[in-house]
Amino acid sequence: MIQNELKDGEVIDTQAKSLGTTELFPLSVKFSPNGKYFAVLSEKEFVISTSGVYRSSCVGNCNDLAWNDSGDFVIKDGNALKFFKNLKETKIFRPGFSFETIFDGPYIVIKTSDAIFIYADSESTVFLRKIDVYPNSVVWSDNKRSLALICDDVTYILKVYPENIEKYVEDVESSNNRDNEDIGCEDGFEPNYEISDKIISGLFVDDVFLFLNSKNKINYAIEDKIFPVTTLSSNYFLLGYLASSNKIYLMNKNFNMITYTFPLSFVNYQMAIIKKKFEIAEKLFSTIPGEYLDRVTNFLEKFEYHELSYKICQNPDQKFLLAIKLKKLNDARKLVAEQTSADKWKMVADLAFELGEFRHAEEAMVAAKDYQGLLLYYSLIQDKEKIFMLAENALNDGFYNISFSCYYQLNEIEKCLEILQTSGKYPEAALFCRTYCPSRLQPVLDQWNEEINNGESYSRISKILMIKFFSILL
Repeated sequence: MIQNELKDGEVIDTQAKSLGTTELFPLSVKFSPNGKYFAVLSEKEFVISTSGVYRSSCVGNCNDLAWNDSGDFVIKDGNALKFFKNLKETKIFRPGFSFETIFDGPYIVIKTSDAIFIYADSESTVFLRKIDVYPNSVVWSDNKRSLALICDDVTYILKVYPENIEKYVEDVESSNNRDNEDIGCEDGFEPNYEISDKIISGLFVDDVFLFLNSKNKINYAIEDKIFPVTTLSSNYFLLGYLASSNKIYLMNKNFNMITYTFPLSFVNYQMAIIKKKFEIAEKLFSTIPGEYLDRVTNFLEKFEYHELSYKICQNPDQKFLLAIKLKKLNDARKLVAEQTSADKWKMVADLAFELGEFRHAEEAMVAAKDYQGLLLYYSLIQDKEKIFMLAENALNDGFYNISFSCYYQLNEIEKCLEILQTSGKYPEAALFCRTYCPSRLQPVLDQWNEEINNGESYSRISKILMIKFFSILL
């Protein structure tokens, strides 16, 4: 199957190949960074073999083994470290204290019961730093500038400065002075951020930390910001990332392999924005696939870069809301004219009022048929002609309360009474007549009485109360 045709979450059809057998009882298998060799570890022994076929190239006793970037390795033998280059032992180093395990990476990292100690390469073994954490695993970025210390419930991300470390090692070796080894290289490592999550496995893609947590969620961290990739339906662990296909590879204990797209161009764009490197972000934008533009827009909006989000937004609804936020009244009017939404016209009206554009506010309320808003506006400006027009439109559309209020302001008593009768509000009509036109009271009471006698919804008690009310009005 072609890699670019792989669907996210689809199990890849792989064929297992037997490389041979081993006499060891394997507890773990560790591959060298270049994939040329792999190590099979038992409780006290190791075997190094080439990846193509299982053939012992190096054997020996050890409690643990770690690969470095060049494809060489170091083993833990008791409380000593033995370094191998080209599969041959070259050096023994004793830290001077007991330790539990060692980790892969460009530098030597050994873990004790309460801390980790970092040393330079096998040539110098200069002490670099002690960090008081107890990680389950250690992950380095390929450029050696980031380090993840994955502990039980938290992961510490550190910035690493290889140039400072290299200079420190040169100074120590040239002076042959190791008096400051208790301190180490102070400017070689710097805390960056923490991830408060139970991480199962992780890896760096450039300086972006990609990880899988205990809830089977794949996330990635840029600085201290966490972004989701997907949620898996079962337990997997991360194998790696292949840049040529923009894919994350994962495998479960049944050797089922799946992939998920991880668009590095979009992720790098996010990083540039978060670091406020807008010129770089602008250049990266053209490399982002079209299907990710909505995600770019949402990302920019989340971090309140509304102007940038507005420029690239393709979704009409979202673009309209951004226009409102940015107070782009003319743009908002053009966008809502294409959508004919009453709620959006009301938002345009609110914005127009805020900006003092009363003509546009009135236009928007008319388009939204916001009769209540128009009533308030026309009442404030005392435009009787427009109040009359509003009364007619509201009456035609069945907004009797608005129409009544308009005619009442215009002192159109007959129209007010007509609206109350048309809408079946006989009690209100009777009270209105008693106050403003007593001569019209009797016909209204007759209508009301007829409604009471014919209406099935009126109870006997209600009818008695209404008769009493008639006597009071009369």
